[in-house]
Amino acid sequence: MSEEKRAFIECDNLVKLYKSDEVEVMALAGMDLWVEEGELLAVIGKSGSGKSTLLNMLGGLEQPSAGRLYVDGKDLFSFSSKQLGIYRKNTVGFVWQNSGRNLFFYMTAEENIKAVIRNKTGKEKQERAEYLLNRVGLSGKAKSFPSQLSGGEQQRVAIAVALANEPKLLLADEPTGAVDEKTAKQIQELFYSLNEELHVTIIIVTHDLSLADRVKRVVMISDGKIGTEKIMREAYQEKLRAVEGKEFSLEDREVSHDEYAVLDRSGRVQLSEAVREAAGISSKKVKITVEQGQVVIKGE
Repeated sequence: MSEEKRAFIECDNLVKLYKSDEVEVMALAGMDLWVEEGELLAVIGKSGSGKSTLLNMLGGLEQPSAGRLYVDGKDLFSFSSKQLGIYRKNTVGFVWQNSGRNLFFYMTAEENIKAVIRNKTGKEKQERAEYLLNRVGLSGKAKSFPSQLSGGEQQRVAIAVALANEPKLLLADEPTGAVDEKTAKQIQELFYSLNEELHVTIIIVTHDLSLADRVKRVVMISDGKIGTEKIMREAYQEKLRAVEGKEFSLEDREVSHDEYAVLDRSGRVQLSEAVREAAGISSKKVKITVEQGQVVIKGE
């Protein structure tokens, strides 16, 4: 019997409200989310849906306006600014889309990694940097400056920097947004293999729907809540292990995941635009019936 995984992240009725002199914007509107320890999760959604706000709160960069937020048993809502700073240093690694936010451009790849490592001797820092550069496939680029690296190589160094202090949680915000399709797939593969090998919990926020091909669980945020959730089928997981990252046909991708609508605490469900269009639902009203034990939703 496999070891039972614990809840590493718990978002309970999470609300984030931004206020200015003239307007209030609710970025998260009562979100519920549960993430297992060691899970690789993709968060997708349109611009303004709340996905980056969620990432910032999980990373201790912002605090909720209401609700409960626990990461690794820590109540982030109750933390002071000082406690959040300690949490960011000890628990979280960040990978951003913009390389300028990830790296010091006046340092080599090796120096970037060593610069953030804490509580280790010089020899231990060197060994850790060498290990991580080798792990992300850049052992020959240790003495290269970011300006001498391609965009994909810069992101690989950024991932190594994010892992330098062995974080329990790795957060990536659009990590493939500034690279070409081929490089994006290589970075996706790297996240997948790091998750499998290191068992670090990874959450990737992305616009890239193709990322779902490689991620076991995908949640879609709509209007500040989890609207739908996709779970990779067991047979597809076995196929991934067997082909070692080769391309799949469109038919394979269409059956890779089972998609579920997510009920909120009041029993409400969101129907995505694609589902409404496929069902021919154009009005704001639908008829709901129970037929032979199944819920049937029909447009007017």
